[in-house]
Amino acid sequence: MGHGWGFALSKDLQRLNEKWHTLPRHIQEVILMLARVRKIPRTRTKADTWPQKPRETPEWLLTAITILKDSKGYITDREIAKRVGVSPSTLSRNEAYGKAKRTYLQPYQTIGRSGL
Repeated sequence: MGHGWGFALSKDLQRLNEKWHTLPRHIQEVILMLARVRKIPRTRTKADTWPQKPRETPEWLLTAITILKDSKGYITDREIAKRVGVSPSTLSRNEAYGKAKRTYLQPYQTIGRSGL
């Protein structure tokens, strides 16, 4: 049962070989990609997609930025997220929060590095 390849196929592989021509084309493609016979197509990136509509500012954002500013970096993002009622990942992925954090904490990071 080597099918002329010089080695024996497992039963699953034999069954797949027998039914290959009856499988839908997209299933054949997936099997070939999973077996690394074909390359997996590149996924769409943010640059490939249409521009998104501007999102509304989340209700918690102003409070989070105020806490960040007032704490001067002494309160962790996790604690700020807990105080405003969102998950830490939601807080850290928010672009406006990230910009505010870099802006508010930059002077403190500079002072800390110079030893003043």
